Amino acid sequence: MINERERLQLYDRLGELLGPEHAGVLMELLPPTSWDDIATRQQIDGMRQRIDGVEQALGTRIDGVEQRLAALDHRIDVVQGELRAEMADLGAGIKGDMAEIRVDMVRNLRVQVAANFASMLALAGFIVGLT
Repeated sequence: MINERERLQLYDRLGELLGPEHAGVLMELLPPTSWDDIATRQQIDGMRQRIDGVEQALGTRIDGVEQRLAALDHRIDVVQGELRAEMADLGAGIKGDMAEIRVDMVRNLRVQVAANFASMLALAGFIVGLT
């Protein structure tokens, strides 16, 4: 590989033989590094094909992920609907249970009031009988 010192020596020698203007034109045509570092059109085309293949593979994978996400969204919607229905059923069941409890409480309260009233009458009769 040519180094900067060698490039400068080549430029100076070309300048002596062809003149500085022509030497400058020739030096601009030389790559700044080794020819091994410069890719050929065939290599670039090969890399483009590889990149295209990778791009297609990624596109396919992304499409698959999008399909799976759509399926998950659908499943979530189904589960949400089922949960809402179950919650509505539970709410209706709780309301029914509360109504039954309320009826039972009113019935028990009436029985207790009647029992207390009967007890008070009996006590009043007992007290009247003692007097």
